Amino acid sequence: MKNLFLLISTLFALNLFADSGNIVKHSPEGFDTLRSGIQRGRIDTIFYPSETVGTKRRAIVYTPPGFSKNKKYPVLYLLHGIGGDATEWLKGGQPQVILDNLYSEKKIEPMIVVMPNGRAMKDDRAVGNVFDSVKVQAFETFEGDLLNDLIPFIEKTYPVHKDRGNRAIAGLSMGGGQSLNFGLGNPDKFAWVGGFSSAPNTKEPELLAPDPARLRKKLKLLWISCGDTDDLIEISRRIHEYLKANDVPHIYYVEPGGHDFEVWKNDLYMFTKLLFKPVDISIFSEYSIKGRPASTNVKYGSSARNPIITDIFTADPAVLVYKDTVFLYAGHDEAPVGKAEYVMHDWHVFSSTDMVNWTDRGACLSAKDFSWAGDHAYAGQCVYRDGKFYWYVPMGHKKDSLSDGGFAIGVAISDFPTGPFTDAIGKALIINEMTTDQKHSWDDIDPTVFVDDNGQAYLYWGNKSCRYVKLKDNMIELDGPISLVDLENFEEAPWLYKRNDIYYLVYAALFPECIDYATSDSPTGPWVYRGRIADTAYNSTTIHTAIMDYHGNSYFFYHNGALPTGGDHRRSICIDYLYYNPDGTIKKIVQTTGGVKAVK
Repeated sequence: MKNLFLLISTLFALNLFADSGNIVKHSPEGFDTLRSGIQRGRIDTIFYPSETVGTKRRAIVYTPPGFSKNKKYPVLYLLHGIGGDATEWLKGGQPQVILDNLYSEKKIEPMIVVMPNGRAMKDDRAVGNVFDSVKVQAFETFEGDLLNDLIPFIEKTYPVHKDRGNRAIAGLSMGGGQSLNFGLGNPDKFAWVGGFSSAPNTKEPELLAPDPARLRKKLKLLWISCGDTDDLIEISRRIHEYLKANDVPHIYYVEPGGHDFEVWKNDLYMFTKLLFKPVDISIFSEYSIKGRPASTNVKYGSSARNPIITDIFTADPAVLVYKDTVFLYAGHDEAPVGKAEYVMHDWHVFSSTDMVNWTDRGACLSAKDFSWAGDHAYAGQCVYRDGKFYWYVPMGHKKDSLSDGGFAIGVAISDFPTGPFTDAIGKALIINEMTTDQKHSWDDIDPTVFVDDNGQAYLYWGNKSCRYVKLKDNMIELDGPISLVDLENFEEAPWLYKRNDIYYLVYAALFPECIDYATSDSPTGPWVYRGRIADTAYNSTTIHTAIMDYHGNSYFFYHNGALPTGGDHRRSICIDYLYYNPDGTIKKIVQTTGGVKAVK
């Protein structure tokens, strides 16, 4: 299965830079407009006996154009939100119009659609305080009503297939949460599951999918989608990250919009076009980058705000420009509020072509991708050379025949800036036993790699001591001894680059950390201390920088703790301008909340 997931990821990367005609596109103009001259389905109201609730309950049923009792159909159970009832989809989404249009174009398989009331209680009207605990509990009770009462009634009353492969469930908001809870909780009942802008009633990923192998075997399609400005997007993103980490094929589609029917109508359009047909899981990952989807964080138009990523906590930036696109490689802080230690399992990649709007390409590398590593996905850097991308990352090393533990530096390799990345060596490039001047176990962290104009590559790294070593042309072997670098105030996080024949070594200094730098006419020194260019970051005792030029401007990336609930272990990446004096020295950085403007 791991090989299958790598294949899926590889195909995703290949299609990052090439169009594909095999995926379902975002809905076109007029998809939800009533058309003349086409066959139409039928809307009926039914009442079914519910032993779960102890009364007869209402549901809306759509049968497709040309419906015949002599033919058997698959069924989609379509659920509403917390403020709606069985009629919410009809009132806000007009699914019958969308489906009729799709049937006229021969784009979907004939199916019956059942729209029940997901509030399983005797007085199930959407009146009064819909957030009342009794009414919210009724949404959970609906699972029993659906499985034990409604589905048997539909299968007794209508000519339908009764196997899981012909049964789908999807819903919006609260109904999206129900669909994921019930669908993933009962894969023997549903092979097709969709959550549209799922609400906080959605179970935590570990409870939602405790047995990923079972889902991989049972599900034909798992669809998760949300609008890019929806305040609930973190719920969908969190599920997506868990499923990705556990190799469960799924579609994660982030689209323009908020928490409304403009988003949900499109979700229905795209989801139903995939139902009850052969599916190609190798293109699932493309759905987050094709058609009209948007990034998973806020779009700012022509001017950014700091921090630039607001939907997850990010730290330790590293940057790379490839084909005029900026790729930002970031650590991922996951410590719960109040936990005073770093919890970091993976690294995310973000991309931008204007320095303002950033697209989250997902967790493209994890400590789990290295068999010799334990955890602690600390600050790394990715560089490009000879058609390959090399990502140098520090992690805790397991105790084995090669090392007694402590931090080590590994290398991942890929053909594309967003992966898939694999361990390039099968073991660590740097282990704790190679550096003995410091006695603590975390001194081999924060690698930075620089390839000079003559092709010679250098690796710098360290905590408390700064070290460097030359790399061979293959970028995965050391080419000589490890040397110590004498830098004033050095703490950690070096960043090495060259500009106008001057070599710059920028680093975190002292503690709480600030940013100092030194210059040289050689990539190996001697280094001349030039002073401080950035003070301690807001609400964070650490600061880690990356520096680059892009479209005529120089940029200073760093992290702070400015987001709500942020701090030392829940940090966020920011960008501000960096300016040079005529002699090449760096002016003091002004850390702002306004950030930078979009480049043209």
